[in-house]
Amino acid sequence: MADVNSINHVLLVGRVAGDVRLDTGKGKDKNLTIAKFSIATNEIFKGSRTTVEYHNLVAFGKKAERCNEWCKKGKLIAIKGKLRTKRWKDKEGKPARTTQVDIDEITFLGKKEDYADVPKEEEPEDKPKGPDPF
Repeated sequence: MADVNSINHVLLVGRVAGDVRLDTGKGKDKNLTIAKFSIATNEIFKGSRTTVEYHNLVAFGKKAERCNEWCKKGKLIAIKGKLRTKRWKDKEGKPARTTQVDIDEITFLGKKEDYADVPKEEEPEDKPKGPDPF
């Protein structure tokens, strides 16, 4: 049987849906900055019916700091990343899960004057190795 390759790659263009929430990692990653926020994308169907999807995003380190500074509600951004599913037990012991996009690259779109001071290029940055820092 031939080897099957798989790809976990997400590309989204949407508007920031709310404030960025900054956290710090736990354990060995306690000095790591983590930004959590969401963007909204919409799809227009025939007859002008629109659906809106909200996507949970997570950025780490310097990207997290940039997101906190530049990702304001309503701003248009493009992100490249990977889907991650987090699983845990809720307060009642029932299984719970959520899906998020871990950001690899972010591009600030929209009006040039909105992002006049944004750095032109991001340095490559590795996410923490090992277990999830949350």
